[in-house]
Amino acid sequence: MSVLLDDPQSVETGSVILFGSGVVGSAIEKALHRQGMVRARPIRIQWRSHERIETLKQWMEALPEQAGSNNTIVWAAGRAGFSADQTACDEELSAFVDTVHSIKQLVARRGRQSVSLHLVSSAGGLYEGVARVSPATPLMPRRPYGFLKLQQEQRSLALSGSIPVTVHRVSTVYGCPRPGQRVGLIGELIRNGLGRRPTSLYGAMDTLRDYVFSDEIGRHIASSITIEREPGSHIEMLVAGQPTPIAAVVALVERVLSRRLLVSFQDAWNARDITFDPAIRAPGFQPEALRTGVSRALFQFLSTR
Repeated sequence: MSVLLDDPQSVETGSVILFGSGVVGSAIEKALHRQGMVRARPIRIQWRSHERIETLKQWMEALPEQAGSNNTIVWAAGRAGFSADQTACDEELSAFVDTVHSIKQLVARRGRQSVSLHLVSSAGGLYEGVARVSPATPLMPRRPYGFLKLQQEQRSLALSGSIPVTVHRVSTVYGCPRPGQRVGLIGELIRNGLGRRPTSLYGAMDTLRDYVFSDEIGRHIASSITIEREPGSHIEMLVAGQPTPIAAVVALVERVLSRRLLVSFQDAWNARDITFDPAIRAPGFQPEALRTGVSRALFQFLSTR
């Protein structure tokens, strides 16, 4: 599900078309609601259909044309995860290409700076197997998912000559486990721990990752949307800069739940370290301590059961 958000009391603030209702997309929508974009109109697009181009065009035209309107497109969509195969990634790229094409058409009709684009990308997918990523570290995608994110970035940045484009490279996201969403390791540990079910791990106990809470991502991107920029590109790293081994994550969730977890190790296809130098973290992005975020995710999950 995607959504068109706006403030009916203030047309000047513009509208936001938010593609994606997963962990990050939902967090962005919640943050935008808190910023005053209280009206939300669902957007239904048949992503696997040839009809999607016409549907995308219709919703782009729904953006207000008043002078000064700060209209924004946010792409936080996609079912493809880290383990997605080439076919799934090709399908997702095709949908994104159609979206970029619709943005180009809108800009051709309304002129430069008629809209801005925010792309949620993957720091992990682009730097898989790299320890302490720094500003000088080259991109190193290793699997179809990483190359998908790279191509999405390239196609987005190609628009930066006529509109503002912001790319948010997000590290390993965790949040409250909700039905129909990919919850990641921490969400899966919480949900299975409460249900006393085993969790399959596809890394190693010493695999290092960088964890950021979905609500913090949502708030940061929602705030970024309100910043008026000239046409150009802006790439930022939404990372904690705190490498944490899987063993420590399991132990932390056990302490928060006050019970032992049942875990088993499967084929370690996802065992490469991915960590970041805290110096590359986006200005203004201050992720909270992992224990605080895990406790918050648990509280949210218990509140919605």
